[in-house]
Amino acid sequence: MKDKKFFTGLIIILVLIIIYIVYTFGFKPTDVRPQNPSPKQLTVWATSLYESYQQNYRQADAHYLDKRLIIHGNFTRYKKDSEQIIVYFIYEKEKFGEEGVRCYFSVEDLNTIEKIKDGQAISVKGKCVGFDDKFVNIANCSLIQKK
Repeated sequence: MKDKKFFTGLIIILVLIIIYIVYTFGFKPTDVRPQNPSPKQLTVWATSLYESYQQNYRQADAHYLDKRLIIHGNFTRYKKDSEQIIVYFIYEKEKFGEEGVRCYFSVEDLNTIEKIKDGQAISVKGKCVGFDDKFVNIANCSLIQKK
């Protein structure tokens, strides 16, 4: 009788140890919060973004570079090549010529972009990759609102 109780107790302890090991090392409870939350997105008008870079590009880089932006502005035109579509927000063409904000889209967005009319207000989401003397460049763009 003692041997039976000892053997039953030993099996219960072994089962509990196995459950503890499997739970601790095998199955991690999932955390409902994202592990890498997306950085805060800044919202800015295309004209303000361009003016910031014109006034002080170092300060503008500190504020915008490598950040996700939502940019509001009036569509000027687009240009397509084999790898991408470039959408332009031109800033005071009469005063500065061809300068402003340049947004890079994938070619899959062509059908949507072709439907946008000149001067139409749009909003674009993308990552600021810097300034090149004439344009603020925004990469990996998507159209988020078409008015």
